[in-house]
Amino acid sequence: MRVTEEQHQMIHDQIEEIQSYGITIEEWETEVRDHFEKLPKSNNGNIIAFLHAAARRFDVG
Repeated sequence: MRVTEEQHQMIHDQIEEIQSYGITIEEWETEVRDHFEKLPKSNNGNIIAFLHAAARRFDVG
């Protein structure tokens, strides 16, 4: 998937925010893998959708 420069910055900012809560890269990767493994076939796998829900997945924010 191609992302705009604005989307790229938003992705970067979201990851930094999650890390600020002490979430490790291993925990992040586990949640991302879990998210993508359970997607319905109708979902295009957009990482941005995951990022919007990331705080809830980690129970932070």
